Amino acid sequence: MTDFDADRLQDLTQDILGKMAFMFVEPAMDELDFGGSLRACVDFKGPDGTDRLVLEGSAGFLTELASGLLGLEPDEVDKNVEGLHSLKEIANVLAGEIIRECGGEHAHFTLGIPYALEDTGTEGAVETVACNFDAMGQAFRASIVHQS
Repeated sequence: MTDFDADRLQDLTQDILGKMAFMFVEPAMDELDFGGSLRACVDFKGPDGTDRLVLEGSAGFLTELASGLLGLEPDEVDKNVEGLHSLKEIANVLAGEIIRECGGEHAHFTLGIPYALEDTGTEGAVETVACNFDAMGQAFRASIVHQS
């Protein structure tokens, strides 16, 4: 991901969340509370090696995400079920867009299946791009981690 920067990740993330889940997020300038957060990620391999897109959302963010994406009332959302599934779907779409932008027509990439990330899984990895967002007071983070 040598040519992919935080501004582009921010723009893509805001666009996808707005179009898919009707969520309008702003870059966060202050510390955010990631209480009750869950993480979803997608690994992808390209000419520069293997990278991992990691998305993390607070409990409130996951409720709003699933509500917007699935058309559910917030009280119908279980963050560990619908919230996590919605986060994985956003990770899948966002990773696909990242690959499309970085790969062009001739680069070969392999996109993995989205999964829940139980721990940071960053041993031997370097975070290359990261963005924090505020979604109506709820915390959300998108980052790309280069795997060694």
